[in-house]
Amino acid sequence: MSEPAPITTTAIRGLFHMRSASERRRHYKALVDAVLDAQYAARAEDSPKTTKRPKRKNVKSYGEKMYLMISECDRLWREKGFFFARWNDDGTAFIFEENEGFKGMLKHFDICESNDIRAAVRNMNAYGFKIEQSEGRDEQVTRIASHPLFTKDNTEALGEIKRKKKNGAAAATGSVVMNNNTDQTGTLSAE
Repeated sequence: MSEPAPITTTAIRGLFHMRSASERRRHYKALVDAVLDAQYAARAEDSPKTTKRPKRKNVKSYGEKMYLMISECDRLWREKGFFFARWNDDGTAFIFEENEGFKGMLKHFDICESNDIRAAVRNMNAYGFKIEQSEGRDEQVTRIASHPLFTKDNTEALGEIKRKKKNGAAAATGSVVMNNNTDQTGTLSAE
């Protein structure tokens, strides 16, 4: 089995000198694929029966998937300098850039099937994440996302992160239904 090509800081620095956004997207995609392929190659050495990418453990909740993704992105940022997403300094929120690498990680961890970052942000909002735009590098949009139950050191509460109920469903379950019936005298009565 051949060794994957090492990812160097020179490859990352090359992103900043690219002229077009399409060049940066292709380069980001190649970097993400190289990192993931290196991880799979290392895992494949432990299991010689398969050369395919191993299936993920059956992680059930959105919070657990997000936690795994952000932790992996944070590790890649600290070890190799790739910035897709990372924890903030106190671990209460995560910071992400709207780039091809982040989109690739969302797809890889089965968080968002769409390749549209707006769909991923809407999905985070649906689960109660508060997302703010912050200052980022040159042309990159950087955002900070936080949730009271989503912190770096609190893995027990991840299963409690649930999708918000839609307005129509909340109204049907929480309010009393009033039927407007008028009797013969014209006064309104509730049933």
